[in-house]
Amino acid sequence: MSNPNLTKELYSPKHLFLVNNLRAISIMGVAIGHLSSYASTPIIKVIMLMLLPISMPIFSFGSGFHHSKEVFSNKASFSIERTIALFFAGFLILAPERGLIYYFTNGLDLGILYKVLVPSVDNFSLLWYIVAVVIWRLCAPVIVKVKYYMILVLALGVSSAFMGDEWYRGLFRYMPFYFLGLNLSWANIIKMRISKTKYIAPICLILSAGLAFLLSVVCKIPLSPGNFNETGIFNYILVTLVYYLISGSIIFTLFGFFPGRKFKLFTQVGTNCMSVYFLHLYFVVLMAKYAIYPLMDCIGVNFVTGAIMQILILAFTFYVTSLNIFAIYIGKLTNFFYRIIFKQQSA
Repeated sequence: MSNPNLTKELYSPKHLFLVNNLRAISIMGVAIGHLSSYASTPIIKVIMLMLLPISMPIFSFGSGFHHSKEVFSNKASFSIERTIALFFAGFLILAPERGLIYYFTNGLDLGILYKVLVPSVDNFSLLWYIVAVVIWRLCAPVIVKVKYYMILVLALGVSSAFMGDEWYRGLFRYMPFYFLGLNLSWANIIKMRISKTKYIAPICLILSAGLAFLLSVVCKIPLSPGNFNETGIFNYILVTLVYYLISGSIIFTLFGFFPGRKFKLFTQVGTNCMSVYFLHLYFVVLMAKYAIYPLMDCIGVNFVTGAIMQILILAFTFYVTSLNIFAIYIGKLTNFFYRIIFKQQSA
């Protein structure tokens, strides 16, 4: 702990710049994935493929890391109540966005009320993660009492092959990363960063990437799992385990080597990641699909200018949505629902 590079200012448990930096990478991957689903250049697709194995795993890991002390100390379920309140805040935040997309696509009719008011899977797909965190947190005190519970959650992750709906697949697929976060304390992260064991992670990453290449190119097995009806049960299980190996290796590599000091944009995005998570669609989808891309079609763009436009959209989105004013607004909205749902009930 006396290592001069591991000072309190950089790595104090009260100032987890390293965790926030990695959460920033995670939410950036989510936003880039949404941007690429509408229109994309090869550069954006390459960036998306690089971030795909770590975006939701790091997000899930961060939630588990945040809940670790609460779960193992058997404290009151404060995080569950806050997360439920956050769900309703997110519902209210996302409703106008869904309505705007429907209006631009279909015009003004009664269907817009369904898009705005009904919390269906199709309408509010971003909220699945909030539901998943509540379920993981509720299950955690029971699951951690099992002797080899990491093996259990890995088995549950692989069982996502049998889930027909993407919501359920995501719930089980990313559960192992949540419990991995529960297990990894800040002290363990510091020990890993100053020990030679951190070099094991990049070696595992190289080996798992080679295995993925072998499966994809030589064995012709698609690396996007889908479900077992699309790939076959054996192939699905194999691909899922390789995915866990790659994602876990990347996470530990980042924790071992990624700079832990404060980077203004990264730290800001990571600290206010929930406001970026909820608000990025307003910029990435609406601005890109209904403003930037029509303009690009009119004036004509080439490979370079198209990539520059998309990178500018992303940079602007990350900067604006991570501003403290939006985080404060979402915090107040969450507190509002928290008081209504829980404080008045307990009174």
